[in-house]
Amino acid sequence: MIPRDLIERWLERKSAASGFYLLQEPCSIEFEYQGRQWGHPSNYAYVSFDCEPSAELRFRADVNWPASLSRAYCADLEGAILAGIVDGLLCESFSPHSGCSLTLNKILWDEVMSSEWAFHKAARSAAKELISKGQWGWVPPRRA
Repeated sequence: MIPRDLIERWLERKSAASGFYLLQEPCSIEFEYQGRQWGHPSNYAYVSFDCEPSAELRFRADVNWPASLSRAYCADLEGAILAGIVDGLLCESFSPHSGCSLTLNKILWDEVMSSEWAFHKAARSAAKELISKGQWGWVPPRRA
């Protein structure tokens, strides 16, 4: 378990008070994750996002998951996607790329090869791609 004080110090460092990158123009980003071992239950996920500038990081899911999945598992999948976004946008550089709103608008699911882990991996990779392909502007730290 990670001690709460470490998380609080990390969050303070990554907050807007330390400066952040703001997405300058709307764009779309997608990523299809395909692992190496076909047939393994963590080998496939596809995510697509509409991305827009925002004063703070926001996430919304606007997709229809397969009817065969329980509501609870769909919530777990969306939680894994959110974790991937946060890992990708906040942890890849010294200053976070937190000035954007992402709407999950499309997923592809494979009954055998998809999993929470695969969707986390796809979302994190999509976030990294957003950093490299999106147009970002620096917002300096707020001073009291």
